[in-house]
Amino acid sequence: MTSTVRRIIDCFSDCGGCKNRNGNSRQETLNMNQNTNCAPMLRQGVRLHIQDRYVVMDNGIVQVTLSKPGGIVTGIRYNGIDNLLEVRNKETNRGYWDLHWNEIGGKGIFDVIQGTSFRVIVENEEQVELSFTRTWNPSLEGKYIPLNIDKRFIMLRGSSGFYSYAIYEHLKEWPGFELGETRITFKLRKDKFQYMAIADNRQRYMPFPDDRSNGRGVPLAYPEAVLLVNPMDQRLTGEVDDKYQYSCENKDLRVHGWICFDPPVGFWQITPSDEFRSGGPLKQNLSSHVGPTTLAMFLSAHYAGKYMVPRFEAGEPWKKVFGPVFMYFNSAAYGNDPLWLWEDAKIKMMVEVQNWPYSFPASEDFPKSEQRGNVNGRILVQDRYISNENIIASGAYVGLAPPGNAGSWQMESKNYQFWTQANENGFFSIRNIHPGDYNLYAWVPGFIGDYRHEGVITISSGCHIEIGDVIYEPPRDGPTLWEIGIPDRSAAEFYVPDPDPKYVNRLFVNHPDRFRQYGLWDRYTELYPDGDLVYKIGVSDYRKDWFFAQVVRKIGDNSYQGTTWQIKFELNNVDRNGIYKLRVALASATLAELQVRVNDPNSNRPLFTTGLIGRDNAIARHGIHGIYMLYHVDIPGTRLVKGENTIFLKQPRCNGPFQGFMYDYIRLEEVKLMEVQNGLYRFKGTSFKVIVENEDQVEVSFTRTWDLSLEGNIVPLNLDKRFIMLRNSSGFYSYAIFEHLKEWPPFNLPQVRIVFKLRKDKFHYMAVADNRQRFMPLPDDRLPDRGQPLATPEAVLLVDPVEPMFRGEVDDKYQYSSENKDLKVHGWISMNPPVGFWQITPSSEFRSGGPVKQNLTSLVGPVCLAMFLSAHYAGEDLVLKLNPGEPWKKVFGPVFLYLNSACEDNVFSLWEDAKNQNWPYSFPASEDFPKSDQRGKVCGRLKVQDRYVSCEPIPANGAYVGLAPPGDVGSWQRECKGYQFWTRADEDGNFTIDNIRTGGYNIYAWVPGFIGDYRYDVVVNITEGCSINVGDLIYEPPRDGPTLWEIGVPDRSTAEFYIPDPDPKYINKLYVNHPDRYRPYGLWERYADLYPDGDLVFTIGVSDYRNDWFFAQVNRFTSFRKQIRFIISLSDSGCRKKGDGTYEGTTWQIKFMLKDVDRNGTYKLRLALATAHLAELQVRVNDTRADPPIFTTGQIGHDNTIARHGIHGLYRLYNIDVAGVELVEGENIIFLTQAINIDPLRGIIDWWHRYDSKSKRGSNSIRGRKLHKEIDDMAWTNHEDVAATEKIIARTSVKVVMDNGILQVTISNPDGIVTGIQYNGIDNLLDFEDEDVHGGYWDLVWSKTGSTGTTGTFDVFKGTSFKVVVENEDQVEVSFTRTWDLSLEGSIVPLNLDKRFIMLRNSSGFYSYAIFEHLEEWPPFNLPQVRIVFKLRKDKFHYMAVADNRKRFMPLPDDRLPDRGQPLATPEAVLLVDPVEPEFRGEVDDKYQYSSENKDLKVHGWISMNPPVGFWQITPSSEFRSGGPVKQNLTSHVGPFCLAMFLSAHYAGEDLVLKLNPEEPWKKVFGPVFSYLNSVSSEDDVFSLWEDAKNQTQMEIQNWPYSFPASEDFPKSDQRGKVCGRLKVQDRYASYEPIPANGAYVGLAPPGDVGSWQRECKGYQFWTRADEDGNFTIDNIRTGGYNIYAWVPGFIGDYRYDVVVNITEGCAINVGDLIYEPPRDGPTLWEIGVPDRSGAEFYIPDPDPKYINKLYVNHPDRYRQYGLWERYADLYPDGDLVFTVGVSDYRNDWFFAQVNRKKGDGTYEGTTWQIKFTLKDVDHNGTYKLRLALATAHLAELQVRVNDAREDPPMFTTGQIGHDNTIARHGIHGLYRLYNIDVAGVELVEGENIIFLTQAINTDPLQGIMYDYIRLECPASSST
Repeated sequence: MTSTVRRIIDCFSDCGGCKNRNGNSRQETLNMNQNTNCAPMLRQGVRLHIQDRYVVMDNGIVQVTLSKPGGIVTGIRYNGIDNLLEVRNKETNRGYWDLHWNEIGGKGIFDVIQGTSFRVIVENEEQVELSFTRTWNPSLEGKYIPLNIDKRFIMLRGSSGFYSYAIYEHLKEWPGFELGETRITFKLRKDKFQYMAIADNRQRYMPFPDDRSNGRGVPLAYPEAVLLVNPMDQRLTGEVDDKYQYSCENKDLRVHGWICFDPPVGFWQITPSDEFRSGGPLKQNLSSHVGPTTLAMFLSAHYAGKYMVPRFEAGEPWKKVFGPVFMYFNSAAYGNDPLWLWEDAKIKMMVEVQNWPYSFPASEDFPKSEQRGNVNGRILVQDRYISNENIIASGAYVGLAPPGNAGSWQMESKNYQFWTQANENGFFSIRNIHPGDYNLYAWVPGFIGDYRHEGVITISSGCHIEIGDVIYEPPRDGPTLWEIGIPDRSAAEFYVPDPDPKYVNRLFVNHPDRFRQYGLWDRYTELYPDGDLVYKIGVSDYRKDWFFAQVVRKIGDNSYQGTTWQIKFELNNVDRNGIYKLRVALASATLAELQVRVNDPNSNRPLFTTGLIGRDNAIARHGIHGIYMLYHVDIPGTRLVKGENTIFLKQPRCNGPFQGFMYDYIRLEEVKLMEVQNGLYRFKGTSFKVIVENEDQVEVSFTRTWDLSLEGNIVPLNLDKRFIMLRNSSGFYSYAIFEHLKEWPPFNLPQVRIVFKLRKDKFHYMAVADNRQRFMPLPDDRLPDRGQPLATPEAVLLVDPVEPMFRGEVDDKYQYSSENKDLKVHGWISMNPPVGFWQITPSSEFRSGGPVKQNLTSLVGPVCLAMFLSAHYAGEDLVLKLNPGEPWKKVFGPVFLYLNSACEDNVFSLWEDAKNQNWPYSFPASEDFPKSDQRGKVCGRLKVQDRYVSCEPIPANGAYVGLAPPGDVGSWQRECKGYQFWTRADEDGNFTIDNIRTGGYNIYAWVPGFIGDYRYDVVVNITEGCSINVGDLIYEPPRDGPTLWEIGVPDRSTAEFYIPDPDPKYINKLYVNHPDRYRPYGLWERYADLYPDGDLVFTIGVSDYRNDWFFAQVNRFTSFRKQIRFIISLSDSGCRKKGDGTYEGTTWQIKFMLKDVDRNGTYKLRLALATAHLAELQVRVNDTRADPPIFTTGQIGHDNTIARHGIHGLYRLYNIDVAGVELVEGENIIFLTQAINIDPLRGIIDWWHRYDSKSKRGSNSIRGRKLHKEIDDMAWTNHEDVAATEKIIARTSVKVVMDNGILQVTISNPDGIVTGIQYNGIDNLLDFEDEDVHGGYWDLVWSKTGSTGTTGTFDVFKGTSFKVVVENEDQVEVSFTRTWDLSLEGSIVPLNLDKRFIMLRNSSGFYSYAIFEHLEEWPPFNLPQVRIVFKLRKDKFHYMAVADNRKRFMPLPDDRLPDRGQPLATPEAVLLVDPVEPEFRGEVDDKYQYSSENKDLKVHGWISMNPPVGFWQITPSSEFRSGGPVKQNLTSHVGPFCLAMFLSAHYAGEDLVLKLNPEEPWKKVFGPVFSYLNSVSSEDDVFSLWEDAKNQTQMEIQNWPYSFPASEDFPKSDQRGKVCGRLKVQDRYASYEPIPANGAYVGLAPPGDVGSWQRECKGYQFWTRADEDGNFTIDNIRTGGYNIYAWVPGFIGDYRYDVVVNITEGCAINVGDLIYEPPRDGPTLWEIGVPDRSGAEFYIPDPDPKYINKLYVNHPDRYRQYGLWERYADLYPDGDLVFTVGVSDYRNDWFFAQVNRKKGDGTYEGTTWQIKFTLKDVDHNGTYKLRLALATAHLAELQVRVNDAREDPPMFTTGQIGHDNTIARHGIHGLYRLYNIDVAGVELVEGENIIFLTQAINTDPLQGIMYDYIRLECPASSST
C-alpha cells in the first residue's frame, strides 16, 4: 500500500508526519515538515536542557519547557508549532497545577502552585523525571495551604507526550484546612485549537473565548452560561456556551482534548485510572471547555457540594499521589481527515489504561504493579420479592474505598478508590489496588441502595484475595405495589423537554444527553402552567409524564414558589393495621426539602420530611444526577383508603430557580414493621483486680470466690467477670470464667447471661436482623393500665400505649428470639443523638445446644442480652446439671458491647456498621482463653449414602458439621457443659472447622434433606496448632426401603407447613408478610378456626403440605375461649377445648392408597418431630380405636415452642414398624393422636413424615469502508484524490478488496475465495504455499441420493457471478453466487449458492454467511458437510486457543509428513517422531482432539507471536448448526487451520447427513460468522489476545441477530419471536411433587419424534438452559412451526411438547409449565453412572506414555488422549469387567468404553461385561425394567442376558447400531440412545444375579459403545 491514507490508517503516528512502514514503532520516523518529503530519522533519546529560568525536556518528538523552579509549563513545541499553549497569556497562565483551599472557617483561596525548589529525579536516554517542590512551614500559615507539594513531570523516549503527577503531604503537627479543588489546567492557542472532543458523540467546533465577552455574549442565569449573540463565527449565533455542558462522569472521563486543523494536530488529556479521583465512578467532573482549556480534574465539589470537600484537622497526617496523567499529542498529514486524531487518541488512551499502573514513576509513593493487590469475587442480589434464589448482579459497580458506611464512597475524597463493573455473571476483578485497608462497596443498577461488605479488606503487596460470593440484600420490606422510574441513580429515563429555542446548544439536539441543554428548569412552568404534575399509576408513563426534575415554579420576574407533585393510585384492599413503605431514591438535590403527605395535602405536619438537603447544583449544571440519597418512609395503613389514594411530594424551598431535586426511583411496598435488642451480669464480685493496664489495653477482673460457708446461699462456683477496653475501640468486651471444684456440692444451672438495661428515653429502635428491626413499645406500655396480659406472662396486648402507633399490637420478648448461628449482633438505636448500642457475639463456641438452639436477644425495656446458657425452646434437657465430684470450668465470651454514632440523616446505617467482628480475639489475658495458635483445625468431607436416592454417596451440601464433647448420636443438642464448634459444608460436602479448643470431641452432623443424626465414632483429639483431615465421612440416614410417600421437608423445622394469619386482634406489625410468619402471638388458637368441626385430614397425592398441614398439632378453641384466659395462661398443651372449658386431644389423619401390599413384610413409618411440649404422640393404623396404639412416644418434651413463637425446639426421630398385615389394598389411614389434654399449649410440631415400603480486540478507525476492484499487480494512482474523495475504484477486475482502515480483505472475483487479509503490518495472514488448500474458502461435501456413508464429492465452491449488495461509508456487503441448472446435473451439487462477505466501519474483522437453496424440481442429493476454512501462515501462527484450558503451541504441518511423523490407527492421528520443534517429540497430533460441543464452540483461533496478532473465528449463534447443543464439531487444528463448521457428520455418522428427498424444496442461511483480528503492542501480553477475543465474542452474541446483513432470508430481531415457560420433571419415585428441571436443555427444532433434534440438520434450532427453577426463555426464533424439545441432566430420556409452536414476527409465547415424565416403571434397585449423556464420569485411564498429548495430562478432558481404547486390554488382561453393585464404584471400576479386546494375533474379540447384584426378594410375577442409556455407539451390537451368559438368542439385542466413531475421535459422547428392557421376574433369583452385557461385533479396535447410565427398576407394585 503506497497512499498517504493507507500509511496513516495502518499505523497512525504518535508524532506528526510520515510513517516508516517497515519499522516496529509508531515513532521510528518523524515528519517535521508536512509540506516536504519526510526523511527517516532514528528515534532519539530524551534530552534535558537546564537553563537559568527554564527546564526543557526534548525527545525529538515533543519539546516541553517548564519554568524553574516554579514548574509551570510555559511551552510545548510539536509538529512544527513552536508553542501549542496560548502565547498571549502570561507564562503562569498556560499549563499549571492549581488548587482551591481555605483555612477551617476561612475564605477560599485560589492558588496556582509554584515550586520553590527544582530537582532532577531521573535523567537518561530512556526517561527524564523532574520534581518541582514547595515545602510548607509555620511561617507560611494563612498564606499557603499547609501541604508539602511535589509536582513531577516525566518524558519518555519515543513518547509523543509527557506525564505529570503530584504528591501532596500534610504532617500531623500542621494546622487544619479544607481542600475544595485540585487539578491541572492547560490553556491552548485559540488561533489553533477550535475543535473539541470528549466522546464519540460529544465533539464539535467551539466558540472563541472572545465570544463570551460583552458585546458578543449575554450572560444568563449564572456566570458560566453565556448566550452567543454576535460570535466571531456567525454560525454559532443563538447558541449557549457553558463549560458544565461538557462535564463527564469519572468512569467515562479517560480522554478529551482539542484538534488544530492547520496543521492537523491533537492535544489530549488522558487519565488512565480513577484511583486518585474523588467520589467514585459516577462523580462528574469538568473536561475541556472554551478557552480553549483542557483540564485534568482530581478533586472537585462539582455536582456534590460541600460533601465532597475534604476537611483535614490539625493532628491529621495525610499523603496522596494525584496522577500520573498523560498529555498526548498526535498529528496527521495535510489533506487527511483531522478527526482521525480523535480515534488515535482513544487508541492511545487504551494503551495507557492497559499499562496502568505505570512502571516508570520514580516516587516510592506510587506503588508499581507488583506492589499492589487484587481482589476477585462475585456479587449476587437477594431480593425475595423478585426471586427466591440469588440474582446475578450483572453490571454492578463494585469498588474498594476507605472503610466507612454503606455508600460513603460517594463523599470520600481523601484517599484512593478502585472500581470495576461486574460481568454478566456477577463476577468482578479489581486489580492494582494500593496496599491498605478498605471496605468493598457496590451498587447494582436495577436495585436501590448501597452494599458494603462487612469485613475490612487488607491489601498487601502482591496479594490476590478471593472473597467468593457476596450477597447484597437491597432494602425491601414487602412486594411492590407500584414503581416509578428505573433505579439507576439517574433521572435520564424521565421526561426531558426540548430546550427553549432561544437557548440551544446544537450539539445536544436529538442527542442522548438532551438534559445538557441550558434552561430546562424553566420549561417546567411552561409545561405545567396551571397546576403541578399529577402522575396516575397504571395510566401515566414516567418517560413522558414525569418531569426530570422537581423544580420551583416561576411566578414572576424574580420570584418562585414551591411545587407539589401528586402520585395517584388505586388500592383494592388496605391493611389498616399494616405499615406500607415508600422508597424514594433521589438522584440529586440542591437546597431542597422533600415533604411527603398522604391523602391530605393540607396537613400541617407532613408524614415525612428530609429537611434541607443537597448542594449538588446538578439542575443548573446540566447534570442528570449528583449525590444519591435514599429515603424510606413508613405509611401506616390507617392513612390509606380502599380506592384512590394520593401521595403528595412537596418541595417547598423556593429562594432561587435551581432549588429542587431529581428523582431516581420511587416505589411503594406493602410491608410490615421491624425489630431490635440489649445487656449486664447480675452476680456481684467481692474482689477487684487490674489485670492489664497500658495505653493499648485495660483489662479488669471482678471475682467472687466460693467456699463451704456459702453452701446453699450462692451457687458453688468461683466466678471471674472480666472487662476489657482497647485503644481506638468504640466499645468494650466482657467475658467470665466459671469454675466448680470437684469437692464442691453439685447443682443445676439453667441460665447464664449478660443483661444491659438502656435508657428508655433514648433507645426506641431495636435491630436483631436485616429484616427484624423496628421501633419498639415502651416498658410502661406493658403495665396493667396500658397493657392486657395474654395466655403467657411474656405476652401483653397493648391497649393504650404511650405511642398510639402500637395500639392493638402484642409485645412478647420471645417474638425476637434467634438461632445461635444467626445471633451475632443485635441492639438498639437512639435517634437523638444518633447512637447505637450493640451486643456482638463473634462466636457460639461457648453457647449451649448447637447452631440452631434459639435464644433471646433484645426486648422491651430497652433490654439487651448476651445469652450463654438457657433452657428456652428445650426445657430441662438443656439445664446444666453438675454431678457430685464433677469438676467443671468454662469461659463464657468474650462478647463485645459496641457503640457507634452517625449523622442524623443516616441513623439506620448504625445497624450496617454494627455487623462486623473477628474471632478468636488475641487480647484476653486469661490463660483459660486460648489464642488462635493454641487451637486446632479439622477438615474433611461429608457424604450421604442413601441407596434409594443414589447408588453413589451424595455430597452433603449444606450439612451442619460440628465438634462437641463425646456423647451419643445427636447428643450435641442437649450438651451445655463444654464447647461446641460448628460450620456448614459447601456444595461438595467439604467442611473446615477452625479455632477449636484443645480436647477430645466427637464429630457430629445433620444434613438438610435427610433425617437423623451423624456421629463420627472416633474421638478427635485436638492439640495446639493441629490440623486434622478426617477425609471422607459417610452418613447413612435411617432407611429400610424406598419411599412410598412423604410429608414435609427434613430440615428440623416446620416452616414449610401451613402457618395461618394471626387473629387481627393479636398482631405484631413486624411480622406481617414476613418470612417468620410463625412469630405472631396466638397462632395455636387459629387451628380451631380452620378446623371447627373435625381434625385435620391429609390425603396423599391430593393434599399439599404447604397448605393442608397445620404447622402444629394443637388444641381447638370454642366460644368459651375468653372465659378461660386465666387457665390458658397457666400451662402449655396441644389439645381440643370442649364446651365445658376443658380440652381434648386431637387426632390427625393421613390417608393413602396402596395398590399392592406385602402382607408378610414390615413397612416403616418415620416421624421426625421439630418440637414437643408435655405431649404424647400415639400412632394407629386403619383403626382409630386400637388400644393400645401400635406406637406411643409417652409423654415428651418441655420445649414450650408453641407458646414462644418458635418453629422448632429439640429434634426427635421415631422409627415405627408397621406390619404388612395392618395394611390393605386400597385406602389406608394413619391416625396421629396427641393424647395429653390438660391445657391448650401442649402439643407437637411435626417436622417430617415418610412412609417406606419394605426394604429390598484490535485497533479502531473512524474511516469508512472502501471497496476496491483491482487488477492484479496494478499500483494505485492519484493517491491523494483517493484519500480525499473516498471513492470506489472500479477496473477490469479479478479481485475485490474490502478496506476499512483497520484491515484489508482481498477476495477473488467472481470465485469468492479470500486470497488475502492484510492486518497490523502483515501483508497477508493467509497461507498460499499449498496450491490445493489455501486462503479462506467455503466448501462442502455432497453425494447423490441413495449414497451411504458420510463421504462424497469435495467442492470448494466458487462463485460464477459477483455483485455489490451494499456499499457505503458504514458497510460493504458483497455477494458471490453460483446458480445451478439441469445442464450441471451430476457435476456439481444441485444448489443455488450465494456466499456473502460483510465489512463494517471500525470493525476489526469481517463477516461471512451463505444462502443455500434447492428448488423442488431439482434432483435430490445428500449433503454431509458445509463449512468455512481459513488456512493461515504457518510461519506466523503457532499458538492455538479453543477454550481457557485448551490452548497451546502447536506442531507445524510439516511435522505430520512421513519423514517426521508416524501415522497411527486413523489417518488423522500422527505420532510426531522428528518434529521441527523437538519439544513436540513423542506427542500425538490429531485434529479431533480439539473438537468442541456446539454450545461451547463460540470462539477459537490462532495467535502470531511476531507481530502479536490474533485470528479468531467467532460464531455468535448455533441456530444454523446441525444436531443441537451437544453436537461436537471440529474447531482449529494443525495447518494452521481455523474452521467454521455448519454441518458435519462427525460424532454422529450418517444419521447427521442432510438428505434431500425428491421434490423437496429447501433453503437455509448458514451464518453470519465473524472472522475477528486483534493485536497488542510487542511489550504487552500476547496471550491477552485470547481474553480480548472472548470479550468480542460476548459482544457479538449480544448483538445477535445482526441488524446489518442485507439478505431478506436473514430475519432481524423484530422479525423473530420468543418463547418462555417452565419445565418440571414428574418422577413419582423421586418426588410426589414436580421437580424444577434445573439446568435442562430446552430448545425449539423442526417438528419430529421425541429426541429427533439430535439428528436434525435441515432446519434451524434454538436452544437455551433452564434456570434452577426450571424457567427458560428462548429469544430470536425464526418464524415457522417447531416442537419444543428438552432433556434434563439427572434424568433419562427426552421430552417433546406435542403441540406445534408457531412462531410469528414479534410474538412472545408463554407456554406455562411443561411436565416431563421420564421413563420409569418402578423404584430404583440400583444404578450405574450419572444420566448426563456422557461417559465422562466413568474410569478414564492414563494414556500409553508413547502416545500422549501434553495438553491433556492432568486435564478435565483426559478422554481426549489417543489410544485409550487399547488400555482396556492392559487393565483387563485375563477377563472382562465385572461390576458388583454396592461394592464397585463406577468412577473407578467401570471403563469409559466397552471396546473390543485385542488378541495376540492382531485380531479382536467382543467383550462381555458383568453386573452382579443381590436381591433378597424377587417378585416372580412381576416385570423388572432395565434402562440402558448409551452415550455413543460405533458399528456395535449390545446383547443383554440375565443369569445365563450363553443364552441364545439373548434376552435383548440392539442389532448393529451407530456410526458415531466417538472412540477413535477422542469424544466422550455421540448420539444418545435409550433402551428399555423388560426382565421377567422369573429370570431373577433371590441372592446373586448377573446381567451380561456383550458387545458382539469385533472386526476392528474402534467398535464399541459408551454407556451414559444403567438402572434396574423393580415392579411398581413389588416390595423388592
